[in-house]
Amino acid sequence: MSNASSTTFVNIVDRKVNNLLDGIAVIRREARGAGASDGLIDEMCEPYYDLLRNILLEDYPLAKAIEESELSQSPEQISVRGDVREMDLDSRRFKLKIVENSLENKLACVYRDTADNEAAEWFDKQVVVTGFVLRDSGGESRLLAVEKVEVVH
Repeated sequence: MSNASSTTFVNIVDRKVNNLLDGIAVIRREARGAGASDGLIDEMCEPYYDLLRNILLEDYPLAKAIEESELSQSPEQISVRGDVREMDLDSRRFKLKIVENSLENKLACVYRDTADNEAAEWFDKQVVVTGFVLRDSGGESRLLAVEKVEVVH
């Protein structure tokens, strides 16, 4: 791809959203042409609206956080142990106070595949977090895109 902006995380998410919206428009047009009622059309489109909600509530905030942080976009997977601090369930973020490894004292973490009530249980607990760490140009860890959280105690 020659256009650098077309390869950003946010633009990839935007393309997913546009593809879903295009698909919804086709379903509506075809179903309406076949004489389907508005209620039936809404039922047919609901799974696609669910996907759209998930993208907008989960994928987009993560992509935006990565891009706004001006971090390296070649992540590496790590596991780190620490205490969960400063949790924000709305933005699906928390601060991890590191208790081992050679990372700086606190690491911002973003999670996406966990229900809020489960994530809330991590607060003020020691956990082992596995995910993709994004580093700044100086090699310092800035953001961890969480894949798995295991409560230690």
